[in-house]
Amino acid sequence: MVPGSHLRRDLEREIILFPDRPIKGPDLDGKSLEECEATCLAYAESMPGGIQLHLNAGDFALYRNTLWHLGNYVPYKKRATIHDGALTPEFRKFIENMRMLCEQRLKEGNGMENPNV
Repeated sequence: MVPGSHLRRDLEREIILFPDRPIKGPDLDGKSLEECEATCLAYAESMPGGIQLHLNAGDFALYRNTLWHLGNYVPYKKRATIHDGALTPEFRKFIENMRMLCEQRLKEGNGMENPNV
């Protein structure tokens, strides 16, 4: 994750690495599991300003999903991920406003907003 990235527009180095929306993940077609893991790890490590969260069994992390974040999942490691939200009245209003904005943009023939243009 990139701390504080939910509070700002993309930085120049983020724009260079991820210029388009939606952001495309790494190409994994035809790769072995080992190659997929290495490719995804390199992709995750390329995130400018990113830090790795180290969580042990029973740990949890709270974050706003509008910040830069991703995970590198591998099939041979047992893990569980539970996503939940703290839907305060203010956040529910934000979600509803964004949903309406997205619906309007789609009606107008626009796709996902690219903050880089």
